[in-house]
Amino acid sequence: MLRSLVPIVVLVVLFAYFCMPKSDNKINTIDPQDNITSMAEYGAFSIVAPKALDKSWKPTSSKLLRDDSNQLSTPTGLTIGYVTPKMKFARFTIRQGVPEAVLKASVDDATVTDDPAGNAVQIAGRSWTPITTDKGRGYVNVAGSGAASIVIVLVGSASYDELKELATALQPVAKKS
Repeated sequence: MLRSLVPIVVLVVLFAYFCMPKSDNKINTIDPQDNITSMAEYGAFSIVAPKALDKSWKPTSSKLLRDDSNQLSTPTGLTIGYVTPKMKFARFTIRQGVPEAVLKASVDDATVTDDPAGNAVQIAGRSWTPITTDKGRGYVNVAGSGAASIVIVLVGSASYDELKELATALQPVAKKS
């Protein structure tokens, strides 16, 4: 009787082996270049985007931002999410609009708890204001004023040093046409 159970046990063990999820901690990456190019081509303002990041920065999400739900309308901004070399999260957002509204939209469900969180710092020729949220930290750069402001927000659980690295990697994106 015991011998007749061996094939069944072997089948169950093989089934379990092949059906169990593998925990290889692989990060699913994307290529944000299409969204960067589209924003540069069709957006209403000149943009900068992360270009000179080390390969250890893994882009995991990218989205063109619009003022309405119509996916055919002109993009008003761009956001790209990254897993950093230290396995933290960082998000780059560039958008035109009133700085307070852009900041609120950029931190999603996080609440800005300290704005500014310190004196402005110069990184790669831009003035950045540090902020703190209940879910991490960030830097905000504002060029212009009012609704015509171009606002860049870098936020996430990444350290200020990693966010500085992201800020340093920002380069202008030229239109192709």
